[in-house]
Amino acid sequence: MDRQQDKKEFPVAFSSDIDFLKEVRTAVLENLKCSPITSTSEVSYGRLPDQRPMRRVFPRGREHLISLMSKRDTLYFVGFIGFTKDADELDENIKEDIWNIDNKLVEQLSGHSNIVGYFSAERLDGHNWGNLVVCKSSDAINEWMTSKTHTTAITQLSPRYYSLVRIHSGHLQDGLCGEVGVLKTIFLDYGTPQPTRSVVYWDT
Repeated sequence: MDRQQDKKEFPVAFSSDIDFLKEVRTAVLENLKCSPITSTSEVSYGRLPDQRPMRRVFPRGREHLISLMSKRDTLYFVGFIGFTKDADELDENIKEDIWNIDNKLVEQLSGHSNIVGYFSAERLDGHNWGNLVVCKSSDAINEWMTSKTHTTAITQLSPRYYSLVRIHSGHLQDGLCGEVGVLKTIFLDYGTPQPTRSVVYWDT
């Protein structure tokens, strides 16, 4: 079932989601300061300040994102926050399937001209990960989320792996360093016999 709600104030209950996305963003900014500027696709690995692992994907190299940062143009983002099911609820192959489709999504990023960064990191619970996707336009968000591979992940794999998912999207005023403004959240609840999907638009 799909439900849509009118605009309301973004709740404090989800502030930890945004704190995580900001933490990932800060780690990316720090890495951009000290690493060589590249103009080709790059996948690299690192750690957050407290040593949690992270992955950085620059589909068109670091130079593309750095040039956008210098212009301070508004960028757009998608933040994925998922909560995995208990171990006894997971089928034997789901973890492998999840990583395989994630790798496929990364491989296809170069085909999305308006996606400039895809960053993943372990969250504070030490069990779940989250993703931050940075785009040049809001249209890129729809292009990304309606791609065949992403649709497969959401419809076929997520119900097997997650109990709950929150997908926040919005804008970064003044570029990657700017304020994180959440415009919309998609809620996917797989903890019921009939999974539910709801969309909430937030006041900004």
